[in-house]
Amino acid sequence: MKTNKAAGPDEIPNWILRDYATIFAPPVCVIFNSSLREGTVLLLWKCAGIRPLPKAQPPKLIHNDLLPTPLTPILSKCFEQFICAWITAIAGDQIYPQQFG
Repeated sequence: MKTNKAAGPDEIPNWILRDYATIFAPPVCVIFNSSLREGTVLLLWKCAGIRPLPKAQPPKLIHNDLLPTPLTPILSKCFEQFICAWITAIAGDQIYPQQFG
């Protein structure tokens, strides 16, 4: 987990989850398992804060020189990576290499 990344709308810094993983792992595991069992994702995990990042320094035109960059909650990213690794482990050799989305 990269600790130099910005916190998402949940405002949980990445370093907290990394440094206190043994404390947070059990409740996060319960949330992940519940989400998988119920087939739903927490509403907060679907939200993203949009931050403009400049393509060039300094940006001259707002609509041309700024990229809208979504900041998603860190637990949402962790859950997504877990699901991706899980699916790849099960069906990795059956997924077309150029598949995306």
